[in-house]
Order: sequence, then structure tokens, then C-alpha cells
Amino acid sequence: MAFDGPTHYVDAWMNAANYRDDRIFRLYVALFIVDFVSEHGQEFNGNVLTSSVDCRNRLLRVFAACAQRID
Repeated sequence: MAFDGPTHYVDAWMNAANYRDDRIFRLYVALFIVDFVSEHGQEFNGNVLTSSVDCRNRLLRVFAACAQRID
């Protein structure tokens, strides 16, 4: 979700583990989006992640969607 990649494998793992896409799961996702935002554009292990308006907006949309489903 954060990097606009495929997510169908998440459903398969959640089904196998008998987990639900509920408020707790959405809180977990939202917290990790905050972590991704905090790393955005930072240097880790010599790799500089580029920062773009599109990527930042995507992270914000994913966070907002997850946070809305926590209520």
C-alpha cells in the first residue's frame, strides 16, 4: 500500500492466519505508514531514498484511509 505494490498476498496470509481486516489491523498499517513517512527521503545504509510529491501524497492517502477505518 505504501509503495503502490501488489497486496493480494496480504489477503492470502491473513486468511491463512485467520486474521481479519479490522480496526486493529488498520491501526497496525497506519502506524507503519507513519514509520515509512518518517524515513521518507532519509539515507539508510548508504541508500538515499528520493522524495517526490506523488509518493508523499500516496503515503498520506494510505494513512488517511487506514485511520478512517480505525474509528
